[in-house]
Amino acid sequence: MDQQERRERRAREKLEERQAAFLEDLGAILATDHGRRVFARLLTETRPFASVFSENPLEMARREGERMVGETWRRYCAVAEPEQYLAMEREIAHRDSSSGPSGTPSVNDAGET
Repeated sequence: MDQQERRERRAREKLEERQAAFLEDLGAILATDHGRRVFARLLTETRPFASVFSENPLEMARREGERMVGETWRRYCAVAEPEQYLAMEREIAHRDSSSGPSGTPSVNDAGET
């Protein structure tokens, strides 16, 4: 194995270690009620499963960006702590069914609810 291959292998190993630490940290956050509520809100606000269609192409691009952020975090949560992710999904469904169609209050651009 030459020097370039060793460097590449070390770089891959470091990346894998960072990813494992990230998923472990995320799992610890999702193990708390507070953490699940925060991520439930993030997923509710970014709507990873919603349609992004709009007649306005800029609005559609904005919605797709939000959806992609939500989908990325949804996957991270599902990989980091599958059981806690499912619990969070159940909590979202329960909250949405008991609070009507609006679910959680949305946040406007100024950060106000």
